[in-house]
Amino acid sequence: MNDLYVENELEKLKCLSGSTLKLIAIFAMLIDHIGAVIVAGYFSFAVDVSKVSKIYEGFRIVGRTAFPLFCFFAAEGFLHTKNRLKYIVRVCIFAFLSEIAFDLAFSEAIFDLSHQNVMFTIALALIGLYCHDMIAKKFEKNIYKVIAIFPIIAAAFLAYILKTDYSYAGVIAIAVMYLFGSNKILGFFVGAAVLAFSFKGIEVFAIFAGIPILCYNGKRGLNIKYFFYLFYPLHLLALRIVFNFLEKGWSLYG
Repeated sequence: MNDLYVENELEKLKCLSGSTLKLIAIFAMLIDHIGAVIVAGYFSFAVDVSKVSKIYEGFRIVGRTAFPLFCFFAAEGFLHTKNRLKYIVRVCIFAFLSEIAFDLAFSEAIFDLSHQNVMFTIALALIGLYCHDMIAKKFEKNIYKVIAIFPIIAAAFLAYILKTDYSYAGVIAIAVMYLFGSNKILGFFVGAAVLAFSFKGIEVFAIFAGIPILCYNGKRGLNIKYFFYLFYPLHLLALRIVFNFLEKGWSLYG
């Protein structure tokens, strides 16, 4: 009786759909980027730098929960999509479209090769997983199946060379969450741990993204996939415009 009660109570906790989790991730990302673009830009004008530093760190800590959630849904999307190649192409297209907005937001340049946006990290992870599954299927009952891991390693290496956001750790995190299969919760926490231990510092707060994941009910919810694809570059452009406007005010009245 007690076991049944506990089981029922745990089921009640699973109240968040996939679309709700995506909105949580989008909100956390927005907070993170406000810190990275606007709050960080205020440092050169601030009288009390220590106060601004604390605000900046608070925004970035909240933002650490965003990418693990996006990793989770990249893995989920790859697992459940009807057309994997179409899914990969869509992510690649938006990666290229988002790059100008990303460079403007963080480098104040239209084109900057020193750091590429996170959509490239996701795209490389998906390409690595696509090749992994093809090889694993071909050598399904063969010792050579072990070589299926090499496309993922290659994708992680490319992310590192191309200097994509979250680099090799982002690729590995997505791959881990996918390869854990039906054990989604464990896969998520291992993937989040990869991010936390790869970058250390405030990245340890990536683990806290596991709280909404524990409340995930496995349902799709609203179809908002294109909302994220569009929100990513548009909010970066908006933040750059807002920063430029504020910068003029800081210069005049700072």
